[in-house]
Amino acid sequence: MISYTVNDTAPVLSFILQQDGIVIDLTTALSVQFKLLKPSGAVVTKTMTIDVAPTTGRVSLSWGVGELSEAGTCYGEVFITWPSSVIQHGEYRLPVYVRAEYGEAF
Repeated sequence: MISYTVNDTAPVLSFILQQDGIVIDLTTALSVQFKLLKPSGAVVTKTMTIDVAPTTGRVSLSWGVGELSEAGTCYGEVFITWPSSVIQHGEYRLPVYVRAEYGEAF
């Protein structure tokens, strides 16, 4: 599980996209989005950066101020948009734990 503290903007979230254990070649992908479902039900949608070598399947994103504002377990999912507007959903939901800042109620 990936872990952050409330209101963190770092580190960058980065990983390699795979389908059935095979790296996804993002050469022709139009975009890759990461949707984070917060404990309250609010959703943060981020456009991910595709690595300069898109055949590696590596994507990353930087968190903005206030995007990790709720303590608890969040769930993220990746959406790849291909030509002709075909959308491919990720294989699984990625748990992202956001812990309370020191001194806040847990």
